[in-house]
Amino acid sequence: MELSKLLADEAKIAFSRMASEYSDVELCGFALYSDDSAQWVDIAANTKQHLNVRIGELKETKYRASEEFAQKWYTTEWSFEGGYADCFSAFDNAIAELVSNVGEEQVRLAVIEAMVDALKALRDESFFESLVASSHFIVLTSLTDSEDDEDLMERSVKLLNPNEVYSEFVREKENAGI
Repeated sequence: MELSKLLADEAKIAFSRMASEYSDVELCGFALYSDDSAQWVDIAANTKQHLNVRIGELKETKYRASEEFAQKWYTTEWSFEGGYADCFSAFDNAIAELVSNVGEEQVRLAVIEAMVDALKALRDESFFESLVASSHFIVLTSLTDSEDDEDLMERSVKLLNPNEVYSEFVREKENAGI
């Protein structure tokens, strides 16, 4: 099975499980993330309640715009990051097999592309719309602790969201001075 299809299938299970476990919150962000090695994948999600509380706690400083940007766009600041790795066992096995066949760097690049492609497939089938009441939410990919995270995040926001969400991302990033 193609890596991105396998990842999309398992991500759907993970996001669905998370959404049912936390059905009392309003989700506003969805992501697949990994670390710089990209040898594993898990989900992240944000809620409107969490985002509003965290932004409300920010002090008026010259760094407020960058802190707001981080709260909204960085999965490390989101309500949920991780905890669903058990949903990705077949994907993890596929990654391990690929590493032994083609090497870590080629697998890293393949996993990064699979994360974007899997989310695009879920977006195309309106999967996320089945989990949220609002039509305004964000979808992205992230590589924590990676120099490539900013570029990957921007590329994924552009590819996985409506133009108005990407414009919002660019505007907020510029306002943050990032």
